[in-house]
Amino acid sequence: MVTFGSSTNDEVSFNLRKFFYGQYTLLGSTMGSREELHELLDFIDKHQLKPLIDRGFPFEQIYKAFDYLESQQQLGKVYIDFGKDK
Repeated sequence: MVTFGSSTNDEVSFNLRKFFYGQYTLLGSTMGSREELHELLDFIDKHQLKPLIDRGFPFEQIYKAFDYLESQQQLGKVYIDFGKDK
């Protein structure tokens, strides 16, 4: 399990015994503060910044997406489209 940042809440609870029995590893990475996140969101809104999207792949072609990323031909984000509720 990897978690990065905590922009919603600083506390989480889970069953520690199940965690230990599952032999899981928990990694964390710090980011900015909640205030810095809000400043960043305001900056993005003020300057109308948009992510650069290279292309998307349907979920059924997820392996092609990984191959594409491995080829390092993308310029921007590559996303997986899970489609609408079926």
